[in-house]
Amino acid sequence: MSSSVENLGEWKLKRGAFNSSLSELGETLSMESQHTIDFGFVR
Repeated sequence: MSSSVENLGEWKLKRGAFNSSLSELGETLSMESQHTIDFGFVR
């Protein structure tokens, strides 16, 4: 029982790290796309 609880905690930890890296990637992409849009308006 204790091992399954530990596995669940580890899985939540990995999932949290994955979600945070995914959101960071999304923020970076949206920022870059906004820069591209800004450059388009400048030209």
